[in-house]
Amino acid sequence: MMGEGYCLEYDNSGYCIASTLFTETTNDMRINRDEILEPVAVHLLDRLALLEALIARRAAQRADMPTRRRLQELASSIHDARDLETCLAPGKTSDQLVEEACHNRFAVRGVAPLRSLSRRFWYAYRQQGDVKEAAQKHAELMEAIAAGDAPAAEEAAHALMDYLEQFTRKVIDSTL
Repeated sequence: MMGEGYCLEYDNSGYCIASTLFTETTNDMRINRDEILEPVAVHLLDRLALLEALIARRAAQRADMPTRRRLQELASSIHDARDLETCLAPGKTSDQLVEEACHNRFAVRGVAPLRSLSRRFWYAYRQQGDVKEAAQKHAELMEAIAAGDAPAAEEAAHALMDYLEQFTRKVIDSTL
């Protein structure tokens, strides 16, 4: 279990930790630094970037026309968004469409927990980020997949991950 990240070891004694959402933590708490900041910054984004790029490339190559049209519609709705909720609403739907279109269940299963942790981090510190920029990066990714342009989809996935890395470093630099 430790190899998969479910058990953490402190002072030679193991603690089993299931997927847990900690609320009402402050930036100076050890749990915030050890369980959220450092793992996201150092390990999670590297792994997430590889899988997101693979999924984006495959989805661009394999998506059917109805999926491509729906992704284009979702991207347009983000470009037209006026508030946070409208920017974020298409995200889950587009993720599901892209996951189905890539036809790689192993990549999809691998990315799910990483996305979950990344989103928890982003949500906890969203006030330090640029929601519009993040939403636009998502829209550009959807557009590249909708166009069937695999290299552009992979590049857009990397651009989104670069934004998330910059955001994460900004949070860590301001917190630690």
